Parts: sequence; structure tokens; C-alpha cells
Amino acid sequence: MPTRAMPLSLLYMPRLAPRAMKLSELRVDNFRAAVGLKLELSHMTALVGVNGSGKTTILEALDHFFRGTPFSREDYRREDKPITISVTFSQVPSTGTPVTIKKTWAREGSAPTMDVEPKNLKVSEPDKILDSVHMVFERAEHETDNDGTDKSDLDLVRLIKSTINEEISRADLDTLLKESNLYYQNLEGGIARFAELVNQKLQGDARGPTGYAPSSTVVFKIKRPDPEPDIEATFEEGEIELPHRLAGHGTKRAYHMAALEAYAETSPRGDSEHLVLMLVDEPELHQHPQRLRRILQTYQKMSAQPSFQIVYSTHSPELVDLAAPGGIYRISRDHNPNIVAHSGSGISKEMSRRSMSKRLAEGIFSTGVILVEGWRDEALLEAIFSEVDVEGKSAMKRLIEDNIHVIRADGVSHVPDYVGFFRELGVTLFVVWDADRHDSDHKQNRAILDALGSETPFAAAPDSSSYTLEPNYLCFANDAGMYFREHLGFEGSPDSDEQKAIVKNMIRDTPDLTKHFGAPGFLESDFAKIAVPRILGSFPVFPT
Repeated sequence: MPTRAMPLSLLYMPRLAPRAMKLSELRVDNFRAAVGLKLELSHMTALVGVNGSGKTTILEALDHFFRGTPFSREDYRREDKPITISVTFSQVPSTGTPVTIKKTWAREGSAPTMDVEPKNLKVSEPDKILDSVHMVFERAEHETDNDGTDKSDLDLVRLIKSTINEEISRADLDTLLKESNLYYQNLEGGIARFAELVNQKLQGDARGPTGYAPSSTVVFKIKRPDPEPDIEATFEEGEIELPHRLAGHGTKRAYHMAALEAYAETSPRGDSEHLVLMLVDEPELHQHPQRLRRILQTYQKMSAQPSFQIVYSTHSPELVDLAAPGGIYRISRDHNPNIVAHSGSGISKEMSRRSMSKRLAEGIFSTGVILVEGWRDEALLEAIFSEVDVEGKSAMKRLIEDNIHVIRADGVSHVPDYVGFFRELGVTLFVVWDADRHDSDHKQNRAILDALGSETPFAAAPDSSSYTLEPNYLCFANDAGMYFREHLGFEGSPDSDEQKAIVKNMIRDTPDLTKHFGAPGFLESDFAKIAVPRILGSFPVFPT
């Protein structure tokens, strides 16, 4: 009997140890645009959003928290207030309960102070928790030390060393250290006896000859070699050997991914007392498109282990698992402009089942979405937006520049689910659909209006010559194709289901619809003069 392939989301479904410590919550205040920001962190958290929305700020907040590094003056949103970052750790092994550690940086250049909840923890417990987290931060641009060493590679080297140490048995290591100490003790004893004799010769004595330098004493110091191995990565291509710091960004990223994946396969899978926290800023950078799916699969596999947690930012739909929406945050700005984080945890199961829809992923990465019922509405509106100017520029060009996408729901019954999906993630919406001659209380219309939170009623229309226009939706009285049929060349045609089918086929078979909407007759119409500017004006990026 043939076996069925397991869905990707089930294949990498996390099986976490009951007491695996994880970061469960992050709070940030007064750090750049992060003011009163709160995120619930999953075993794998994806931060999506446009450039400048604040994704990197969130990753850098975690980096500062664990390293304890000071902030510059530019990092303080208000200079008269401190920067505070708090992290809640769930299932801490020593307590069995959540622990929140809050760090406060009072001013530029200052070291952080630390507060802990609950208050009755042992004094050493907070440091023990922080020491158990090994963080690797892969920045979008590779940051280097003064000697040119890649900082993310230093994090990785420390991780590799820990893997090597775990491969060596504790007993063997203790034996090696004892033998080494005994050797150096014997060596130091011999050197000390030799130094005593040398100093006798230097200083002389009462009964012997005068010393060579009676007022001088020599001291021999033995410098014990560091037993910790020094690891340096180089890349070999044929006969050429290239140091890590001189390698290209793509090669570095590929190496880091390979090393982290190897670490995940060799590290103890049941370790609940240590956590590897991976922070990755735009993992898609310098990578081939076909490799992105592999990266997502690796993240899913690694984060399913008790000792791993991943937080990453991305602009790539290929790196977002819509089947697990609880791990998705859409990052944007409000009017202040502070960072706003919208979680996908409330997305319906129905929309999760459409997880492979590229249109949904496009919408997540958009500043706003014009959601339409079907392909006809999509084709007609895109043609109209290409021909109609708004304040001296085509509507389509404005939409492209401001990252507004036209996305279809493939059926009026799906529109409410799409509305719920995008609203849950904080995407600004304008919805276009056909009333099919029904009023606002008809089942399909009511479902859409309820999803939009609109209570404005509209009446059923006897023909196709009208539409209802509100701040966040436009509803054609009958059908979009029938409303525009005269501009499509069906002037004076009857308003019937037969004509509706003819118009539908014409839209489908016309490769370029823009030629029908560039004529003065349409450009002077109410739809071009009123509806199109109102649709664009519904998005915050456009003036209203």
C-alpha cells in the first residue's frame, strides 16, 4: 500500500521537552522606536515587515539584553528616560516556573542594572539563567571587530568549542588536566631551584666571591599555554585558501548555516538547562532563491529541539510558515511613529489551510492590501489604476511605490476569512466585491461587512449602474464587469445574466484591458474622478 507524504508543517512539528527553557516574552521601552513594545516569543519567531519598520531594532534589543552592552545617545527615544528591556523565561529548570529579568540602562554609555521577578530567587539564579543562554546573532551586514574578525563568527566559534568539549568525556578531561598540572608543578619547582642558584651567583654570599650584580634579583615566570583550542575557519577553493574574514557574504552565510545545522545534529537533544538562541537578520541575503526553502526547513527542525530557539527577520515569503501563524509577527509603525507588532496567533484554521498561497504571503509583506473578490475585479482594477492619474501620477505607480498590493480572494465566500487574516496582522485593507443585486443584509454581504466592522447598510439595486463606496470598501451593485461594460465596448447592452457571461469571457480573453480605460469618457467618469482617489486615500501613506 503506498505511503502518503507527510505535510511539511507536521514533519517539523515541535516536540519540546516538558521542562525546556525558552524565551516566552520580550518587552522593550525607549529604545529607538520601540516604546512599550511587547512580543510573545515562540520556539521559532518570524518578524516580517517593510524596510524601516523596526525588525532589526527588536533583534538588537535581544542582543543588548544578553551582552549587557551600553547604548549610544541616539538609541534613547527620550534622553530623560532609561532604556528598559525585559525577557521572561518559561520553564526555568531550577524553579519550574517563569522568571522575568529586566535590565535598565539609565543613560548613554551606562552599564545595566537588573531586576528579577519573582523576588525570592537565589541571588545567583539570574546570572545562572543568563549564562545558560548561548546567543548567536547573524546580522544583515557582517559586523567586525577592530582586527577584522566577524563578530557572528566569534559567536559561532564559541558554539563549536562547546560541541567539541561535549564530545570529550568529563573523566578524560579531568585526567588530562591533572597530568598537565602535575607536569607544570614539577617544571615550576625545577625552575624555582634554578632561579635560586642564579640569584646566588648574581648577588654573591658572605663567604664566596662577589656577585655579578649584588643589588639585582632575577625572577623566572612560566606562562602556561591556554588549554582551550583556537579555531579558525578558512575556505579552500582548489589551491586557494581564503581566510574567513575575506570570504564573500554569501559564502559566510552558507558556512554559518551549515555549522549551525551540524551543531543541532550533534548537540544533546534532551538538554533543558541550556539554550542556543539564534538571532538572524534577513537570512535570505546573499542566498540563491532555491536555497530559501531549505533554510526554513532547517529552522523548523532546529527550533523543534529543546535546546534551540530562533528569532529572525525576513522580507521573503519563502521564509514564512503560514501553517504556524502563531510564530509570525508583522512589524509596522503607528503615527507617532512607534513600532507596532501584530501577532498571527489569532489567524483562523481556515486561513492556515491556505498556507501555501503566495498571495497571502505578498499581503503580509505589503504596506496595504486592496482585497478583491476574484480575477475579474483584479484585472479590471489593475487596468484602471494603470490609466487613471492621481495628483499627476498614475494610481498604479503610486501603489507600487508605496507597496500596496491588489490581492484576490478567489470567491466572495472567502473574502471574510481574508479580511480576518490581514486585520489580525495589522495590514490596512480596502475591499472590493460584487453584491450580485443583493442588499447589505444578504448572507454574503453581511459576512463581509461584519468582518470589516461596518454597520453602514446599502440597498439592493435593480441594475448594474451603481456601487456603494465607503472608507474601507467598494461594493458593485451587481458585478464589476457589468458596471464597466460600456467602457469595454458593450454600450446599450441588456443587463442580464447572458450579457454578464459574455462580458466575463471578454475580460478573460483580452490580454491588455488598459486600452479600454484611457479614453476621455472614462477618465472623466465618477469612478475615475472619485472612486479611485478614495481607494488610494484609504491607506495612511496617501493624503486623504
